[in-house]
Amino acid sequence: MPDFAENIACAPTYLSTLSRYFAKAEEYWASDGIPASRSSPGANVALYVSFCIPFTFVARRAFWGNGTTVSSNKDIGIYSYSGSLIWSSGSTAQSGASALQYVSISPVVVLTPGRYYLGLSCVSSATTEWGVVIGGAAYLSRAIGIFQEASAVPLPATMTPAVRTGTTLTLFGLTSEP
Repeated sequence: MPDFAENIACAPTYLSTLSRYFAKAEEYWASDGIPASRSSPGANVALYVSFCIPFTFVARRAFWGNGTTVSSNKDIGIYSYSGSLIWSSGSTAQSGASALQYVSISPVVVLTPGRYYLGLSCVSSATTEWGVVIGGAAYLSRAIGIFQEASAVPLPATMTPAVRTGTTLTLFGLTSEP
């Protein structure tokens, strides 16, 4: 059997910012590791989280965790490690409080083993998202591969990551399920 098929067989169904393939944030969670409804990173701010996969992953849908207040539009996207946009959902209205919200990726995106960024931007700071608090100062986010960008709605073609000023890691990710 070719390596490609073996790599797909080993791939998990879900990749999220709270999984082991993303920034090692689980080692620094200040809370008990249970996501809760938290404020968004800010109006027109994108959050970028690095991840590294040792397998081929077929991304069919992207998702984020809506908090208790859904009153904004989101844009979720996949970036190469060099910062070029591979795919973006475009502006999508939040729907469903305290629930995961999915968007289809069409055509599907095949990610080969390597490093990437997943980005999520939000139009309003009045909305909430599911996430965990990362302990310590905000500089810790940069050390583990979490960045932000102002004026990033919609997500830009090339990301310009800046030092993260917040300490919340929002739950968002990719799934191979249709």
